Amino acid sequence: MEALLDIEVFGIIEDGEINIDISVTSEDELENNLENLTLHVALKEIYHNFEHRNGLEHHYNPMLIMFPDGEGSAFDITEGETVDFEFSENMEDVGWHDLDNDNLALVAFVQDENDDILQAAEFRLVLAAPMISLSGWTISDESGGDGDLRAEAGETVDLTVTIMNHPLSQMLENLNITITTVDPAIELLENSFELASLDPGASADNSDSPFRLTIAEIFETHPVEFMVSVNANDGEYEGSFGFSVMFGWPDVLTVDASNGNRNAVEIVDHFDGDALPYADRWDRAVQGSVSDDLFANYKAVLWHSADEEMNIMSSGEEESLMEFLDEGGALMISSPKLITGGQDRELLNDYMSVRHNSRTEEREVSGDDEDVYFGDIEIILAGEGEFMRLPTLTAEENGTDVLYYAAENDEVAAVAGVADNYRTLFFAFPFEAVAVDEEYDDLSDLLVSSWNWLSFPMSVPDVDNIPYGFTLGKAYPNPFNSVTVIPFYTNVSIHAEFSIYDSSGRLVLLQDKGQFGAGRHNLFWDAIGITAGTYYAIVKTDRGSVVSKVTLLK
Repeated sequence: MEALLDIEVFGIIEDGEINIDISVTSEDELENNLENLTLHVALKEIYHNFEHRNGLEHHYNPMLIMFPDGEGSAFDITEGETVDFEFSENMEDVGWHDLDNDNLALVAFVQDENDDILQAAEFRLVLAAPMISLSGWTISDESGGDGDLRAEAGETVDLTVTIMNHPLSQMLENLNITITTVDPAIELLENSFELASLDPGASADNSDSPFRLTIAEIFETHPVEFMVSVNANDGEYEGSFGFSVMFGWPDVLTVDASNGNRNAVEIVDHFDGDALPYADRWDRAVQGSVSDDLFANYKAVLWHSADEEMNIMSSGEEESLMEFLDEGGALMISSPKLITGGQDRELLNDYMSVRHNSRTEEREVSGDDEDVYFGDIEIILAGEGEFMRLPTLTAEENGTDVLYYAAENDEVAAVAGVADNYRTLFFAFPFEAVAVDEEYDDLSDLLVSSWNWLSFPMSVPDVDNIPYGFTLGKAYPNPFNSVTVIPFYTNVSIHAEFSIYDSSGRLVLLQDKGQFGAGRHNLFWDAIGITAGTYYAIVKTDRGSVVSKVTLLK
Protein backbone atom coordinates (compact mmCIF):
# COMPACT_ATOMS: atom_id res chain seq x y z
CA MET A 1 0.00 0.00 0.00
CA GLU A 2 1.38 3.38 -1.04
CA ALA A 3 1.98 5.78 1.86
CA LEU A 4 -0.47 8.68 1.99
CA LEU A 5 1.68 10.85 4.23
CA ASP A 6 5.27 11.88 4.71
CA ILE A 7 6.70 12.92 8.09
CA GLU A 8 9.75 15.09 8.65
CA VAL A 9 11.08 15.28 12.21
CA PHE A 10 13.71 17.59 13.67
CA GLY A 11 14.72 17.93 17.30
CA ILE A 12 17.49 19.80 19.10
CA ILE A 13 18.57 20.09 22.72
CA GLU A 14 19.93 23.49 23.67
CA ASP A 15 20.37 25.18 27.05
CA GLY A 16 18.57 22.36 28.83
CA GLU A 17 15.47 22.48 26.61
CA ILE A 18 14.29 20.20 23.82
CA ASN A 19 12.69 21.88 20.79
CA ILE A 20 10.87 19.78 18.20
CA ASP A 21 9.61 20.68 14.71
CA ILE A 22 7.49 18.17 12.78
CA SER A 23 5.93 18.49 9.33
CA VAL A 24 3.25 16.13 8.00
CA THR A 25 2.67 16.35 4.24
CA SER A 26 -0.02 14.54 2.25
CA GLU A 27 0.31 13.15 -1.28
CA ASP A 28 -0.46 15.55 -4.15
CA GLU A 29 -3.01 13.12 -5.62
CA LEU A 30 -4.90 12.32 -2.44
CA GLU A 31 -8.38 11.11 -3.42
CA ASN A 32 -10.10 12.24 -0.23
CA ASN A 33 -9.17 14.56 2.60
CA LEU A 34 -7.94 12.77 5.69
CA GLU A 35 -9.82 13.67 8.85
CA ASN A 36 -9.66 12.79 12.54
CA LEU A 37 -5.97 12.03 12.42
CA THR A 38 -3.71 12.06 15.48
CA LEU A 39 0.02 12.79 15.63
CA HIS A 40 1.85 11.05 18.45
CA VAL A 41 5.41 12.11 19.32
CA ALA A 42 7.58 10.28 21.83
CA LEU A 43 11.08 10.88 23.19
CA LYS A 44 12.86 7.60 23.92
CA GLU A 45 16.23 6.29 24.94
CA ILE A 46 17.88 4.29 22.19
CA TYR A 47 18.77 1.73 24.85
CA HIS A 48 18.34 1.52 28.61
CA ASN A 49 19.86 -1.09 30.90
CA PHE A 50 17.75 -3.15 33.27
CA GLU A 51 18.18 -6.23 35.42
CA HIS A 52 16.98 -9.41 33.74
CA ARG A 53 15.49 -12.33 35.68
CA ASN A 54 18.96 -13.89 35.85
CA GLY A 55 20.08 -10.81 37.76
CA LEU A 56 22.43 -9.67 35.01
CA GLU A 57 22.20 -6.61 32.82
CA HIS A 58 20.07 -6.43 29.68
CA HIS A 59 18.51 -3.46 27.87
CA TYR A 60 15.43 -2.23 26.10
CA ASN A 61 14.11 0.99 24.47
CA PRO A 62 12.11 2.98 27.04
CA MET A 63 9.79 5.87 26.24
CA LEU A 64 10.47 8.95 28.37
CA ILE A 65 7.72 11.44 27.48
CA MET A 66 5.06 12.10 24.82
CA PHE A 67 4.36 15.48 23.20
CA PRO A 68 2.18 17.29 24.03
CA ASP A 69 0.81 14.36 26.06
CA GLY A 70 -0.43 10.79 25.68
CA GLU A 71 -3.52 11.91 23.75
CA GLY A 72 -1.45 13.32 20.89
CA SER A 73 -2.35 16.18 18.52
CA ALA A 74 -5.53 15.94 16.43
CA PHE A 75 -5.55 17.33 12.88
CA ASP A 76 -7.05 17.06 9.39
CA ILE A 77 -5.12 17.30 6.15
CA THR A 78 -6.08 17.96 2.52
CA GLU A 79 -4.44 17.02 -0.78
CA GLY A 80 -0.85 18.30 -1.00
CA GLU A 81 -1.10 20.13 2.32
CA THR A 82 1.64 20.39 4.97
CA VAL A 83 0.71 20.64 8.63
CA ASP A 84 3.41 21.85 11.02
CA PHE A 85 3.77 21.09 14.72
CA GLU A 86 6.09 22.56 17.35
CA PHE A 87 6.79 21.22 20.82
CA SER A 88 9.22 22.15 23.59
CA GLU A 89 10.00 20.84 27.07
CA ASN A 90 12.47 21.53 29.85
CA MET A 91 14.73 18.48 29.99
CA GLU A 92 14.96 18.76 33.78
CA ASP A 93 11.41 17.39 33.89
CA VAL A 94 12.09 14.45 31.58
CA GLY A 95 13.01 10.91 32.64
CA TRP A 96 13.62 9.23 35.97
CA HIS A 97 17.43 9.18 35.85
CA ASP A 98 20.33 11.11 34.34
CA LEU A 99 19.96 11.10 30.55
CA ASP A 100 22.67 10.93 27.90
CA ASN A 101 21.65 13.33 25.11
CA ASP A 102 23.59 11.20 22.65
CA ASN A 103 21.30 8.27 23.53
CA LEU A 104 17.98 9.99 22.72
CA ALA A 105 15.70 9.77 19.69
CA LEU A 106 12.29 11.04 18.64
CA VAL A 107 9.59 8.76 17.25
CA ALA A 108 6.58 10.29 15.46
CA PHE A 109 3.60 8.43 13.99
CA VAL A 110 0.15 9.32 12.62
CA GLN A 111 -2.96 7.25 13.36
CA ASP A 112 -6.39 7.44 11.80
CA GLU A 113 -9.67 7.19 13.66
CA ASN A 114 -9.42 3.39 13.55
CA ASP A 115 -6.00 3.54 15.24
CA ASP A 116 -4.28 2.31 12.07
CA ILE A 117 -0.79 3.79 11.66
CA LEU A 118 -0.52 5.69 8.37
CA GLN A 119 3.11 6.76 8.65
CA ALA A 120 5.97 6.82 11.18
CA ALA A 121 9.48 8.30 11.42
CA GLU A 122 12.42 8.26 13.84
CA PHE A 123 15.01 10.97 14.35
CA ARG A 124 18.24 11.13 16.38
CA LEU A 125 18.43 14.40 18.30
CA VAL A 126 20.81 17.08 17.06
CA LEU A 127 23.31 18.58 19.48
CA ALA A 128 23.19 22.37 19.59
CA ALA A 129 26.95 22.69 20.00
CA PRO A 130 29.77 20.71 18.38
CA MET A 131 30.95 17.66 20.30
CA ILE A 132 34.53 16.50 19.93
CA SER A 133 35.56 13.19 21.48
CA LEU A 134 38.57 10.89 21.61
CA SER A 135 38.19 7.76 19.51
CA GLY A 136 41.68 6.33 20.06
CA TRP A 137 45.34 6.86 20.88
CA THR A 138 48.67 5.16 20.21
CA ILE A 139 52.11 5.31 21.81
CA SER A 140 55.33 4.97 19.82
CA ASP A 141 58.72 4.58 21.54
CA GLU A 142 60.67 3.37 18.53
CA SER A 143 63.01 6.39 18.39
CA GLY A 144 63.24 7.25 22.08
CA GLY A 145 62.70 3.94 23.88
CA ASP A 146 62.88 0.17 23.61
CA GLY A 147 60.28 -0.12 20.83
CA ASP A 148 57.71 -2.16 22.77
CA LEU A 149 54.96 0.48 22.22
CA ARG A 150 54.79 1.11 25.98
CA ALA A 151 55.85 4.38 27.61
CA GLU A 152 58.36 3.59 30.37
CA ALA A 153 60.79 5.33 32.70
CA GLY A 154 63.42 7.44 30.94
CA GLU A 155 61.88 7.14 27.46
CA THR A 156 60.86 9.85 25.00
CA VAL A 157 57.68 8.80 23.23
CA ASP A 158 55.24 10.04 20.58
CA LEU A 159 51.54 10.15 21.46
CA THR A 160 49.06 10.13 18.59
CA VAL A 161 45.39 10.85 19.27
CA THR A 162 42.40 10.40 16.98
CA ILE A 163 39.55 12.84 17.52
CA MET A 164 36.04 12.63 16.11
CA ASN A 165 33.35 15.22 15.46
CA HIS A 166 29.93 13.90 16.46
CA PRO A 167 27.77 12.88 13.44
CA LEU A 168 24.95 15.14 14.69
CA SER A 169 27.29 18.04 15.38
CA GLN A 170 28.38 20.98 13.25
CA MET A 171 31.36 21.49 10.96
CA LEU A 172 34.50 22.84 12.65
CA GLU A 173 37.20 24.95 10.97
CA ASN A 174 40.65 26.23 11.96
CA LEU A 175 41.12 23.75 14.79
CA ASN A 176 43.96 24.11 17.27
CA ILE A 177 44.39 21.07 19.53
CA THR A 178 46.64 21.15 22.61
CA ILE A 179 47.44 18.59 25.29
CA THR A 180 48.36 19.16 28.95
CA THR A 181 49.14 17.06 32.01
CA VAL A 182 49.82 17.90 35.64
CA ASP A 183 51.80 14.71 36.19
CA PRO A 184 55.22 15.81 37.56
CA ALA A 185 56.94 12.81 35.96
CA ILE A 186 55.95 13.88 32.44
CA GLU A 187 57.58 16.66 30.40
CA LEU A 188 55.74 17.72 27.24
CA LEU A 189 58.08 18.57 24.37
CA GLU A 190 55.50 18.97 21.57
CA ASN A 191 51.98 19.73 22.81
CA SER A 192 49.82 20.97 19.90
CA PHE A 193 48.73 20.42 16.31
CA GLU A 194 46.31 22.07 13.86
CA LEU A 195 43.56 20.93 11.50
CA ALA A 196 41.97 22.95 8.70
CA SER A 197 38.48 21.48 9.23
CA LEU A 198 36.54 18.55 10.66
CA ASP A 199 33.16 17.59 9.22
CA PRO A 200 30.32 16.06 11.26
CA GLY A 201 31.03 12.36 11.69
CA ALA A 202 34.62 12.74 10.48
CA SER A 203 37.76 11.86 12.42
CA ALA A 204 41.38 12.97 12.19
CA ASP A 205 44.67 12.32 13.98
CA ASN A 206 48.04 13.97 14.51
CA SER A 207 50.20 11.16 13.12
CA ASP A 208 52.06 13.75 11.01
CA SER A 209 52.67 15.93 14.08
CA PRO A 210 52.44 13.72 17.19
CA PHE A 211 52.61 14.99 20.74
CA ARG A 212 56.07 14.25 22.15
CA LEU A 213 56.89 13.76 25.81
CA THR A 214 59.60 12.48 28.13
CA ILE A 215 59.10 10.26 31.18
CA ALA A 216 61.25 10.78 34.27
CA GLU A 217 64.11 8.36 34.91
CA ILE A 218 62.59 7.43 38.26
CA PHE A 219 58.97 6.51 37.57
CA GLU A 220 56.48 4.20 39.27
CA THR A 221 53.91 2.57 36.98
CA HIS A 222 50.58 4.43 37.00
CA PRO A 223 47.97 5.88 34.62
CA VAL A 224 48.97 9.33 33.37
CA GLU A 225 46.03 11.75 33.03
CA PHE A 226 45.90 14.03 29.98
CA MET A 227 43.57 16.86 29.01
CA VAL A 228 43.02 17.74 25.34
CA SER A 229 41.63 21.19 24.52
CA VAL A 230 40.12 22.10 21.15
CA ASN A 231 39.71 25.67 19.87
CA ALA A 232 37.89 26.10 16.55
CA ASN A 233 35.79 28.43 14.40
CA ASP A 234 38.03 31.38 15.30
CA GLY A 235 37.42 30.96 19.00
CA GLU A 236 33.64 30.49 18.78
CA TYR A 237 34.01 26.84 19.85
CA GLU A 238 36.07 25.67 22.81
CA GLY A 239 35.89 22.13 24.06
CA SER A 240 37.99 19.66 26.02
CA PHE A 241 38.11 16.03 27.06
CA GLY A 242 40.34 13.98 29.31
CA PHE A 243 41.81 10.50 29.02
CA SER A 244 44.44 8.40 30.74
CA VAL A 245 47.23 6.15 29.47
CA MET A 246 49.00 3.48 31.54
CA PHE A 247 52.71 4.31 31.61
CA GLY A 248 54.93 1.39 32.59
CA TRP A 249 53.83 -2.22 32.96
CA PRO A 250 51.41 -2.82 35.88
CA ASP A 251 51.35 -6.02 37.92
CA VAL A 252 48.09 -7.37 36.51
CA LEU A 253 46.54 -8.03 33.11
CA THR A 254 42.75 -8.45 33.07
CA VAL A 255 41.40 -10.30 30.04
CA ASP A 256 37.75 -9.66 29.19
CA ALA A 257 36.65 -12.82 27.38
CA SER A 258 32.94 -11.95 27.45
CA ASN A 259 33.15 -11.22 23.70
CA GLY A 260 31.12 -8.05 23.93
CA ASN A 261 28.52 -9.56 26.27
CA ARG A 262 26.54 -6.67 27.80
CA ASN A 263 26.57 -8.48 31.16
CA ALA A 264 30.32 -7.96 31.46
CA VAL A 265 31.59 -5.36 33.90
CA GLU A 266 34.80 -3.40 33.92
CA ILE A 267 36.78 -5.63 36.29
CA VAL A 268 39.85 -3.51 35.60
CA ASP A 269 38.21 -0.52 37.34
CA HIS A 270 38.77 -2.23 40.70
CA PHE A 271 42.54 -2.22 40.13
CA ASP A 272 43.15 1.42 41.00
CA GLY A 273 46.52 1.28 42.74
CA ASP A 274 45.05 1.42 46.25
CA ALA A 275 43.96 -1.88 47.81
CA LEU A 276 44.71 -3.53 44.45
CA PRO A 277 47.61 -2.79 42.10
CA TYR A 278 47.13 -1.14 38.73
CA ALA A 279 46.09 -3.35 35.82
CA ASP A 280 45.86 -3.33 32.04
CA ARG A 281 42.74 -4.57 30.23
CA TRP A 282 42.64 -6.75 27.12
CA ASP A 283 39.26 -6.92 25.38
CA ARG A 284 39.16 -10.04 23.21
CA ALA A 285 36.03 -8.83 21.40
CA VAL A 286 37.97 -5.80 20.11
CA GLN A 287 41.62 -6.85 20.20
CA GLY A 288 41.30 -10.55 19.37
CA SER A 289 43.28 -13.35 21.00
CA VAL A 290 45.98 -12.33 23.46
CA SER A 291 49.41 -12.30 21.81
CA ASP A 292 51.85 -15.02 22.91
CA ASP A 293 54.48 -12.71 24.38
CA LEU A 294 52.18 -10.32 26.27
CA PHE A 295 51.76 -12.32 29.50
CA ALA A 296 55.48 -12.13 30.31
CA ASN A 297 55.11 -8.41 31.12
CA TYR A 298 52.84 -9.08 34.11
CA LYS A 299 52.97 -10.81 37.49
CA ALA A 300 49.37 -12.02 37.34
CA VAL A 301 46.57 -12.56 34.82
CA LEU A 302 42.84 -12.35 35.59
CA TRP A 303 40.63 -14.00 32.96
CA HIS A 304 36.85 -13.42 33.16
CA SER A 305 34.03 -14.23 30.75
CA ALA A 306 30.70 -13.23 32.40
CA ASP A 307 28.06 -15.73 31.22
CA GLU A 308 29.58 -16.06 27.73
CA GLU A 309 29.55 -19.60 26.31
CA MET A 310 31.65 -19.45 23.14
CA ASN A 311 35.26 -18.57 22.28
CA ILE A 312 36.36 -17.94 25.86
CA MET A 313 39.95 -19.11 25.43
CA SER A 314 41.83 -20.47 22.43
CA SER A 315 44.22 -23.42 22.56
CA GLY A 316 47.08 -21.05 21.76
CA GLU A 317 46.15 -18.80 24.67
CA GLU A 318 45.95 -21.83 26.95
CA GLU A 319 49.47 -22.88 25.93
CA SER A 320 50.76 -19.36 26.56
CA LEU A 321 49.15 -19.27 30.02
CA MET A 322 50.78 -22.57 30.97
CA GLU A 323 54.16 -21.18 29.89
CA PHE A 324 53.39 -18.06 31.93
CA LEU A 325 52.75 -20.19 35.02
CA ASP A 326 55.91 -22.24 34.41
CA GLU A 327 57.84 -18.96 34.56
CA GLY A 328 56.36 -18.11 37.97
CA GLY A 329 53.24 -16.14 37.04
CA ALA A 330 49.90 -16.17 38.88
CA LEU A 331 46.53 -16.87 37.25
CA MET A 332 42.94 -16.20 38.30
CA ILE A 333 39.97 -17.33 36.17
CA SER A 334 36.26 -16.60 36.63
CA SER A 335 34.29 -18.56 34.04
CA PRO A 336 31.44 -21.02 34.65
CA LYS A 337 31.30 -22.03 30.98
CA LEU A 338 35.04 -22.70 30.68
CA ILE A 339 35.00 -25.32 33.44
CA THR A 340 31.85 -27.08 32.24
CA GLY A 341 33.31 -27.41 28.76
CA GLY A 342 36.89 -28.14 29.82
CA GLN A 343 36.89 -31.55 31.48
CA ASP A 344 40.14 -32.57 29.83
CA ARG A 345 41.93 -29.23 29.60
CA GLU A 346 45.50 -29.40 30.82
CA LEU A 347 45.45 -25.84 32.09
CA LEU A 348 42.44 -26.47 34.34
CA ASN A 349 43.10 -30.04 35.48
CA ASP A 350 46.88 -30.15 35.82
CA TYR A 351 47.95 -26.54 36.34
CA MET A 352 44.95 -25.16 38.24
CA SER A 353 44.12 -28.48 39.97
CA VAL A 354 40.37 -28.22 39.36
CA ARG A 355 37.60 -30.21 37.68
CA HIS A 356 33.89 -29.73 37.12
CA ASN A 357 31.77 -31.65 39.62
CA SER A 358 28.04 -30.90 39.42
CA ARG A 359 25.65 -27.92 39.37
CA THR A 360 23.87 -25.88 42.01
CA GLU A 361 21.12 -23.30 42.32
CA GLU A 362 22.65 -21.80 45.47
CA ARG A 363 23.43 -18.08 45.35
CA GLU A 364 25.30 -17.56 48.63
CA VAL A 365 29.07 -17.97 48.57
CA SER A 366 31.36 -17.84 51.60
CA GLY A 367 34.77 -18.92 52.84
CA ASP A 368 35.92 -21.05 55.74
CA ASP A 369 36.02 -18.96 58.93
CA GLU A 370 39.54 -20.22 59.69
CA ASP A 371 40.91 -19.22 56.28
CA VAL A 372 43.19 -16.17 56.71
CA TYR A 373 42.47 -14.93 53.18
CA PHE A 374 38.91 -15.97 52.34
CA GLY A 375 37.37 -16.46 55.79
CA ASP A 376 35.56 -13.10 55.73
CA ILE A 377 34.10 -13.52 52.24
CA GLU A 378 30.29 -13.57 52.17
CA ILE A 379 28.72 -12.71 48.82
CA ILE A 380 25.38 -13.01 47.08
CA LEU A 381 25.23 -13.93 43.40
CA ALA A 382 22.58 -12.52 41.07
CA GLY A 383 20.08 -14.83 39.41
CA GLU A 384 18.01 -17.73 40.61
CA GLY A 385 16.45 -21.03 39.57
CA GLU A 386 17.21 -23.37 36.71
CA PHE A 387 18.20 -20.53 34.41
CA MET A 388 21.33 -19.79 36.43
CA ARG A 389 22.51 -23.19 37.65
CA LEU A 390 26.21 -22.77 38.36
CA PRO A 391 28.94 -25.41 38.27
CA THR A 392 30.46 -26.84 41.43
CA LEU A 393 34.11 -27.88 41.58
CA THR A 394 36.37 -30.69 42.71
CA ALA A 395 39.94 -29.95 43.77
CA GLU A 396 42.61 -32.16 42.21
CA GLU A 397 46.03 -32.89 43.71
CA ASN A 398 47.70 -29.60 44.79
CA GLY A 399 44.26 -27.96 44.85
CA THR A 400 42.43 -26.58 47.91
CA ASP A 401 38.79 -25.59 48.37
CA VAL A 402 38.58 -21.89 49.33
CA LEU A 403 34.97 -20.84 48.67
CA TYR A 404 31.70 -22.73 49.06
CA TYR A 405 28.08 -22.40 48.03
CA ALA A 406 25.70 -22.01 51.00
CA ALA A 407 26.85 -22.84 54.51
CA GLU A 408 27.34 -26.61 54.41
CA ASN A 409 30.72 -26.41 52.62
CA ASP A 410 29.80 -29.43 50.53
CA GLU A 411 29.50 -27.58 47.19
CA VAL A 412 32.77 -25.95 46.15
CA ALA A 413 32.67 -22.57 44.38
CA ALA A 414 36.40 -21.79 44.10
CA VAL A 415 39.64 -23.79 44.15
CA ALA A 416 43.19 -22.57 44.81
CA GLY A 417 46.10 -24.34 43.18
CA VAL A 418 49.69 -24.29 44.45
CA ALA A 419 52.78 -25.53 42.65
CA ASP A 420 56.48 -25.05 43.36
CA ASN A 421 56.66 -21.72 41.53
CA TYR A 422 53.12 -20.45 40.87
CA ARG A 423 49.63 -20.01 42.32
CA THR A 424 46.19 -20.14 40.72
CA LEU A 425 42.56 -19.47 41.62
CA PHE A 426 39.55 -20.75 39.71
CA PHE A 427 36.03 -19.41 40.40
CA ALA A 428 33.03 -21.38 39.15
CA PHE A 429 30.79 -18.31 39.22
CA PRO A 430 31.08 -15.13 37.12
CA PHE A 431 32.54 -12.10 38.85
CA GLU A 432 29.90 -10.12 36.98
CA ALA A 433 27.18 -11.77 39.09
CA VAL A 434 28.68 -10.64 42.42
CA ALA A 435 26.48 -8.03 44.07
CA VAL A 436 27.83 -4.48 43.90
CA ASP A 437 25.95 -1.62 45.54
CA GLU A 438 26.53 2.00 46.51
CA GLU A 439 26.90 0.87 50.12
CA TYR A 440 29.05 -2.21 49.63
CA ASP A 441 31.28 -3.84 47.04
CA ASP A 442 31.61 -7.57 47.61
CA LEU A 443 33.47 -7.98 44.32
CA SER A 444 36.21 -5.59 45.43
CA ASP A 445 36.57 -7.50 48.72
CA LEU A 446 36.83 -10.78 46.81
CA LEU A 447 39.44 -9.40 44.41
CA VAL A 448 41.54 -7.97 47.26
CA SER A 449 41.49 -11.29 49.14
CA SER A 450 42.41 -13.15 45.96
CA TRP A 451 45.28 -10.78 45.15
CA ASN A 452 46.65 -11.02 48.69
CA TRP A 453 46.72 -14.80 48.39
CA LEU A 454 48.19 -14.84 44.89
CA SER A 455 50.94 -12.34 45.77
CA PHE A 456 52.09 -14.04 48.98
CA PRO A 457 55.76 -15.03 48.64
CA MET A 458 56.13 -18.50 47.14
CA SER A 459 59.28 -19.44 48.98
CA VAL A 460 61.46 -18.47 51.93
CA PRO A 461 64.45 -16.24 51.00
CA ASP A 462 67.97 -17.57 51.38
CA VAL A 463 68.56 -16.14 54.86
CA ASP A 464 71.81 -18.09 55.26
CA ASN A 465 73.53 -15.35 53.25
CA ILE A 466 71.89 -12.48 55.18
CA PRO A 467 74.14 -11.02 57.93
CA TYR A 468 71.50 -11.12 60.68
CA GLY A 469 70.10 -14.50 59.66
CA PHE A 470 66.60 -13.08 59.25
CA THR A 471 64.73 -10.70 56.92
CA LEU A 472 61.28 -9.19 56.36
CA GLY A 473 59.10 -10.19 53.43
CA LYS A 474 56.78 -7.89 51.48
CA ALA A 475 53.77 -6.70 53.50
CA TYR A 476 50.41 -7.70 52.05
CA PRO A 477 48.15 -6.05 51.30
CA ASN A 478 50.12 -2.86 50.88
CA PRO A 479 48.55 -0.33 50.66
CA PHE A 480 45.86 -1.67 53.04
CA ASN A 481 42.60 -0.56 54.63
CA SER A 482 42.53 -2.21 58.05
CA VAL A 483 44.86 -5.20 58.54
CA THR A 484 48.20 -5.94 56.91
CA VAL A 485 50.42 -9.00 57.26
CA ILE A 486 54.20 -8.62 57.50
CA PRO A 487 56.01 -11.93 56.95
CA PHE A 488 59.52 -12.50 58.21
CA TYR A 489 61.99 -15.36 57.80
CA THR A 490 64.78 -16.60 60.04
CA ASN A 491 67.26 -19.45 59.99
CA VAL A 492 67.96 -19.20 63.73
CA SER A 493 65.92 -18.92 66.92
CA ILE A 494 65.28 -15.23 67.73
CA HIS A 495 63.42 -13.03 70.17
CA ALA A 496 61.41 -10.34 68.33
CA GLU A 497 59.93 -6.98 69.25
CA PHE A 498 57.40 -5.49 66.79
CA SER A 499 56.86 -1.72 66.55
CA ILE A 500 55.12 0.74 64.24
CA TYR A 501 56.18 4.36 63.74
CA ASP A 502 54.43 7.10 61.74
CA SER A 503 56.23 9.35 59.25
CA SER A 504 57.01 11.91 61.98
CA GLY A 505 58.80 9.29 64.10
CA ARG A 506 56.00 8.90 66.66
CA LEU A 507 55.62 5.41 68.14
CA VAL A 508 52.19 4.00 67.25
CA LEU A 509 52.52 0.38 68.38
CA LEU A 510 54.99 -1.64 70.46
CA GLN A 511 54.60 -5.38 71.04
CA ASP A 512 56.95 -7.97 72.53
CA LYS A 513 56.27 -10.97 70.28
CA GLY A 514 58.46 -13.41 72.18
CA GLN A 515 60.60 -16.22 70.82
CA PHE A 516 60.48 -17.56 67.25
CA GLY A 517 62.11 -20.67 65.86
CA ALA A 518 63.71 -20.96 62.43
CA GLY A 519 61.27 -20.68 59.52
CA ARG A 520 58.60 -18.32 58.17
CA HIS A 521 56.34 -16.31 60.50
CA ASN A 522 53.64 -13.65 60.14
CA LEU A 523 53.15 -10.43 62.07
CA PHE A 524 49.71 -8.79 61.90
CA TRP A 525 48.96 -5.08 62.31
CA ASP A 526 45.31 -4.20 62.91
CA ALA A 527 45.22 -0.45 62.17
CA ILE A 528 41.54 0.19 62.92
CA GLY A 529 41.23 3.68 64.40
CA ILE A 530 44.62 4.77 63.04
CA THR A 531 44.90 7.78 60.71
CA ALA A 532 45.70 7.10 57.06
CA GLY A 533 49.30 7.67 56.04
CA THR A 534 52.75 6.13 55.66
CA TYR A 535 54.08 3.99 58.51
CA TYR A 536 57.25 2.02 59.24
CA ALA A 537 57.07 -1.49 60.65
CA ILE A 538 60.22 -2.46 62.56
CA VAL A 539 61.14 -5.93 63.78
CA LYS A 540 63.89 -5.70 66.38
CA THR A 541 65.68 -8.86 67.42
CA ASP A 542 68.75 -9.82 69.40
CA ARG A 543 70.54 -10.08 66.02
CA GLY A 544 69.52 -6.67 64.62
CA SER A 545 66.54 -4.75 63.21
CA VAL A 546 64.78 -4.60 59.84
CA VAL A 547 62.22 -2.09 58.52
CA SER A 548 59.27 -2.32 56.11
CA LYS A 549 57.26 0.70 54.84
CA VAL A 550 53.46 0.29 54.66
CA THR A 551 50.68 2.64 53.54
CA LEU A 552 47.36 2.79 55.40
CA LEU A 553 44.31 3.88 53.38
CA LYS A 554 40.91 4.97 54.65
